Amino acid sequence: MPALTKAAGFYLSLAASYNQTFDEYDMPVHSHEYYEFMFVNSGKCDVFVEEKSGAMETLTLGKSDFVLIDANVKHRLFVTPHSPCNIMNIEINAQKIDPSAEYIYDFGRILQACKNLKRIFTRFRYGKFRDTNRIKDTLERIQSVYDASMADPARTAEKALLQILLGELFLETDQCAEQVNSSGNIYVQKTYEYIKNHYQDEITLQSLANYLNIHPTYIQRLIRGVSEDSVHSLINKFRIQKAIELLRSSSLPLIDVAIEVGFNNRQSFFNAFKKYTGVSPNEYRREHIDNEKWLKNESYTTSVFEDEG
Repeated sequence: MPALTKAAGFYLSLAASYNQTFDEYDMPVHSHEYYEFMFVNSGKCDVFVEEKSGAMETLTLGKSDFVLIDANVKHRLFVTPHSPCNIMNIEINAQKIDPSAEYIYDFGRILQACKNLKRIFTRFRYGKFRDTNRIKDTLERIQSVYDASMADPARTAEKALLQILLGELFLETDQCAEQVNSSGNIYVQKTYEYIKNHYQDEITLQSLANYLNIHPTYIQRLIRGVSEDSVHSLINKFRIQKAIELLRSSSLPLIDVAIEVGFNNRQSFFNAFKKYTGVSPNEYRREHIDNEKWLKNESYTTSVFEDEG
């Protein structure tokens, strides 16, 4: 099974499909020789995907978010208990074209038109997108035609239609990927995800640039273009959000809260907390622990890290 960007000379078929609501789910880490689409109809889930470095990245999917995972990439699905999540999923097989193959087109011709997807999958092994086109409708049509073909395997029309719909799905995904690629947004998205996954560690502009394989000045300019924050400020804002969650949900000493969210000393934690909230951690814990309105104060929240859906 070739990597997605190497699938010229292959045609597509559907290997598996489901539309299911999970009240809770903890899938073991696994991989398979298929391209996989996972689309969230409702609720929220986490998808853990292996990066090229071998580390696992966490992608949080909300309503209308979907992920496309390349073949032979380790991944895992997790749905929090008592938080139902409805997921449409298809797994796509790429088969080598030969004289006896029943195929409509060479998938490589579709890939030639998917310039945004090719750009993403040349650098990464998966992509997270939001349905801004007709992804949900196309997935539902694919699942309907697939069910009909399984009910009567002798019918060939459904197999041909499935190939057409699968090609349409990749073309529509490429349109969603255009938003990710535009103005460097692929790097912005990866920056947010990296911070969410590594905020407890030491993060520097250089380490982030090394991860993204781009110049530090470029990523700084991209982040300022969408948030008016520096990378350092963005990291600290997210750490303070996590600190607020701990202050509300635990009785940890403040120094332990600071260390838990990635600050290496008490003073830098206190300074950052007061900068973004207007009060010290002690004052927050004493005066605002039950004040839900205060938690919505935009002076310290940053929407780029809020879950969508």
